[in-house]
Amino acid sequence: MRDCAFVILGLLLSVPAVGAESTKITYPPALDAAAISVPRLDSIHEYALIIGNGDINALVYQETDRLVLRITKNDVWDARQFAAAMCVSELLLQSVGDVIRVFPARPKDKSARFTDLRAQGGFLVSAECKESQVTRLRIRSTVGGPCRVLNPWPSQDVECRKGTETLTVKPEAQDTLVIDTQPDDVLFLSPARGH
Repeated sequence: MRDCAFVILGLLLSVPAVGAESTKITYPPALDAAAISVPRLDSIHEYALIIGNGDINALVYQETDRLVLRITKNDVWDARQFAAAMCVSELLLQSVGDVIRVFPARPKDKSARFTDLRAQGGFLVSAECKESQVTRLRIRSTVGGPCRVLNPWPSQDVECRKGTETLTVKPEAQDTLVIDTQPDDVLFLSPARGH
């Protein structure tokens, strides 16, 4: 039974997400890295294996003497209940390609704020804007690594307070700020003084 689940997992891992570039996954090292074990698969509600790549999902379970595989396109979980919250979240924060964008799509004449929305790279972002200006931006790194932020103050240098140090960050290509972080670093960003 377990071997069947690994074969199914291998097949699903090798199916690229819709719109994604084809990625070749080596076999069997990819399966070894993703190895899982389940004691039984005899109940769709209690003992089942849910696998997928985010676009295509599968539910594997045993029904009497046969193994059942149900493949769905995001139908295992009903995403409709999250649609409204997701739309609002996307107005406030987007992180695509490991670049954080604050208030990328909200109406410019409205004030808004949010606290601890999760961004790619393990960052928790809190921000506030009044009218069309970002007035507060705090980013907490949960795992460390480079923090990339689309400059909320276009073409301006940015002051970054991190612990007791303050540094001036100059925008790189495409007005992106890059700040190295350690786990649990908290960054406070604002326009550099004199701008």
